[in-house]
Amino acid sequence: MIHFSRVAVQPYASEIFDLIDEDGDIDPYFAAYRAHMQTKGYALATQKKYLQTAACFLDYLVEAGVYGRLTTVSRLNQAIDNYIRIRLNPDAIRRLQPRENDDFAFENWAPAVVEKMGYSAITSASGIAAPINLLLTISNDRQQIEIDKLRQAGVELSGELSSPALKAVFGYNKLPQNQVKALCKGSAFAAFARRAASRPLTRRNGISAPRQSRAREDFLDFPILDLSRILGCATSKRDAALWLLLAGTGIRMSEACGLRWHQIDFAKLEVFVDDPNVIRPNMQVPDDERMRFKGRATARTFFIPFLKAAFFAVLSEYRNEEYVVRSGHDFVFQDIRPGPDMGRPFYKVSDTARIKAFTSAAKRAGIPCKRSGRHWTPHSLRHLYGVYMLNDLPVPGGFGLTRPEVMDLMGHLTETATAHYARERRIILDSKLLFADEYYDNVDDARQKLPILIATRLRSEALKLESLSHD
Repeated sequence: MIHFSRVAVQPYASEIFDLIDEDGDIDPYFAAYRAHMQTKGYALATQKKYLQTAACFLDYLVEAGVYGRLTTVSRLNQAIDNYIRIRLNPDAIRRLQPRENDDFAFENWAPAVVEKMGYSAITSASGIAAPINLLLTISNDRQQIEIDKLRQAGVELSGELSSPALKAVFGYNKLPQNQVKALCKGSAFAAFARRAASRPLTRRNGISAPRQSRAREDFLDFPILDLSRILGCATSKRDAALWLLLAGTGIRMSEACGLRWHQIDFAKLEVFVDDPNVIRPNMQVPDDERMRFKGRATARTFFIPFLKAAFFAVLSEYRNEEYVVRSGHDFVFQDIRPGPDMGRPFYKVSDTARIKAFTSAAKRAGIPCKRSGRHWTPHSLRHLYGVYMLNDLPVPGGFGLTRPEVMDLMGHLTETATAHYARERRIILDSKLLFADEYYDNVDDARQKLPILIATRLRSEALKLESLSHD
């Protein structure tokens, strides 16, 4: 960062921090943001991510000249609304030509900001919007508190300026400098500023990442026929066991990383997923050790049958060969890299490192990327589970569970969430479309032929899956 320094907040070391501005003061809005997440019990990994994103955003606002100094609401909103655009396409911003006779035009200030900040293009903005919007909300609330204090002190805030904070600053030059400075910072987050109490000036609630289009055939489920290949390219028994668990049960990475040994029943070959932040009834995990947990409707998991035995076999090898017994915790998955962190819970390893291990293995295995060109990530194994359960699980009278049944197994609370994972295979859709074509040629005959059409399409897939189970 250019305009701020980080200071650790005890007892969280450097991972949870406040910002010190160029005057040596702790930024009050960032501190309120950090305190809000701690009070609300945000997972430690979420706090780290949100704080880093918010700190970079504030650094940008200072460089853009709209944080910590007087400005206009339109200029503030312009800087906020264009942040994601700038981060996604900094090279294009650098090439913009200045516009004459308009000092506040985007083209006249953005290229210099991009150059000073040294931005390079980010591949996705999906993780930026939520942290920033929370910062906007918390900071706006804090600003209102500051304004209420001024009102109690007898400062009149009426007038025609659009931001209440700016009204106070412009109207009373004798305000203490620290109050002026704080209000200028707060005015950057007056997202719901108003010209007067009866005439609200509206703008959209925060910022949003652009929607990324996805080709119809760019499915999200990892190709099940390539599963044995990527497992063969894992660099550790731990990774192989972790990936088998994700594919075999469809649980989330955060749920797998929070798994403890007492949640695994080796006798019955079962795995149970409970809230990792509750060690025993009425005993919560300390705030600085809290993990992500989105919640599940059911604790019991159900394995894809032909992956169950493979998982427990590899898990036993991992426990015997790689697991650090005297690690001081009972989490199943650990950081096994040699060094001072060896043996720590795997949930403390960054998401980036876990994703990189998976994508690197996919590259070594020669598994093609998605049609969009994006690499496979471990989350694709959860999609694999949903697709398999909906289409391929052998059940009485055919294959595949209903979507509500898959919803229960995946721990979702709504069928809408399940539909994102459990999609119908294209070969089944093609069979139904073929049936529709033939239906109008010979109605009676087509009714008899539909099961045969689908069975024919699935037979080759079933043979492939059988061969996979014997690998």
